[in-house]
Amino acid sequence: MHDDTRSGLPSFRENVREAWNRSQGTVSLSVISVCVLVYVLISVLNRSGVVPRAELFSVMGLSFPGIVQHHWLFQFLTAPVLYSNIQALLFDMLTLWVLGPELEKTFGRFHYVLFSFLCLASGFVAFLLFHWGTGKLIYSYAGAVFGILVARAMFTPNTVLALGFFPLKMKYAVMVLAGVDLWLTLSPEEGFAPQVTPLVGGAAAFVYVSLFVKRKSRCNTSTSKRVSRSPFPGLRKLQRKKLPELPKTL
Repeated sequence: MHDDTRSGLPSFRENVREAWNRSQGTVSLSVISVCVLVYVLISVLNRSGVVPRAELFSVMGLSFPGIVQHHWLFQFLTAPVLYSNIQALLFDMLTLWVLGPELEKTFGRFHYVLFSFLCLASGFVAFLLFHWGTGKLIYSYAGAVFGILVARAMFTPNTVLALGFFPLKMKYAVMVLAGVDLWLTLSPEEGFAPQVTPLVGGAAAFVYVSLFVKRKSRCNTSTSKRVSRSPFPGLRKLQRKKLPELPKTL
């Protein structure tokens, strides 16, 4: 039996515990909770015969008739949390749980929410343009998940990610996860055509991360210039100088 501790790799249980602790109090965990809760609730209502699943999805899922004809703009908020496929739900939520919190820490909560919304919205708008005038539906968080995969590959390409028992560098793990995500979304149910959504969401993520990094680099450059032009000539030397440690006991 292979011992992960002896090989220097954290065990699968340790990876799960670390991911759980890292996700506490994050937007990612809140999204996961809502998606799972909505899936369970719709399944119960459908199986009990109270409201058919198709009827709920026709209202909550995003479509040309809903957005353009009825002006149901709330569909931009309800469509991302809808899932009819348990495999797609589990994959997207697991990916969001593992990769989302660290990206949220990198971006900050505001930019992370804005980033996720732009990935989703751009994918939904592209879907409407590709299927203009049809009654096809789009739903799921796949656009944001694909965007998160792209962003993590750009920020930390060489970080090792443990996929189950197979550790891979982030840039390779993202390729694997993106391939699985595309495979899941390329097997749609009747009336559900989301193929364009993750691709456009990933493109939006690439643009957003590029602009975010460029803006952050510009802010750092301007800060360093302000320090170099300080009227106090000894300021930069003082910043580089290591202060002596205080004695532990007085």
